Amino acid sequence: MSNTVTLDAIEIVVYVLLIPLIVILGVRHGSTHSLGYIYLCVFAVLRIVADGLGIADRNSTNPNTIIATSAIHSAGLSPLLLVLAGFAHEAHHYLVKATRSHNEAQALLTRLRALQGGFHALSAGGMGLVVYGAIKSENSNDRDDAETWEDMRKAGTILMLLGAIAEVIYAAYVWLSVIRTKESVSYLHLTSMSFCTCVGGLFVGIRAFYSVVYTFDTNSDLNPVTGDFGYKLVFIVLVPFLAVAWMISGAWVTRNIRKEVLYKSIRTDQGGKRGIDDDTDMLMMPLPPATQWRP
Repeated sequence: MSNTVTLDAIEIVVYVLLIPLIVILGVRHGSTHSLGYIYLCVFAVLRIVADGLGIADRNSTNPNTIIATSAIHSAGLSPLLLVLAGFAHEAHHYLVKATRSHNEAQALLTRLRALQGGFHALSAGGMGLVVYGAIKSENSNDRDDAETWEDMRKAGTILMLLGAIAEVIYAAYVWLSVIRTKESVSYLHLTSMSFCTCVGGLFVGIRAFYSVVYTFDTNSDLNPVTGDFGYKLVFIVLVPFLAVAWMISGAWVTRNIRKEVLYKSIRTDQGGKRGIDDDTDMLMMPLPPATQWRP
């Protein structure tokens, strides 16, 4: 058994074992912030599929098969980008609710949802171009058409790289914002969550940059399917896994976040009114242990 096949088999086992943990953490963090965990499960499934195809086609020299498998590796970057966006948004959401008045928080959260839409457009658009270009390239026998579809794949990887850069900047901004107000939100462990998300984002950025490199470079050694084992070990396996590990660590540290806080209105536009309302109208306040809300 070759080193590549062994590596693929190990990665399949790792991600199969991670999926239940991801589901548990997603449930603990609640439906409001479930998208990041859903995308993390999608990423794990795509890694399993890519590794399975790698094992099945390990001896293939068909260029179309190589293109298709490489495209799956590139497409797997899209849900990872959305995981990063989702985790950064969750930390930012709690920070905003804890430090802003109700009206200010709602206005800012509306803008943040629009920002998330932009991240989704870059990630999903990039993935769509990569996958569509790969499918068309695989079924095309015309050289000119093949070059067109190849250009489409390249455009898709660039879109995802731009998305990665924007999301890393956003994650860093959230982390720095949490640091500046950490006394107000220390009981939420947002410093740990935002830091882990930011570090994980750096690895996502490295992975996105590698996708652009091997898509544009004709050197077969850089390709995740036909290339050198060392490149695949570092950029296809270790870098994404480190990104996932850091973000899961942040989610684990804050796994009890719904049990540790209650949304409580402490300010209104008229000022001074206190009381308990629904989640959209409340700011976060710590609960005494005996009265903590259970999810």
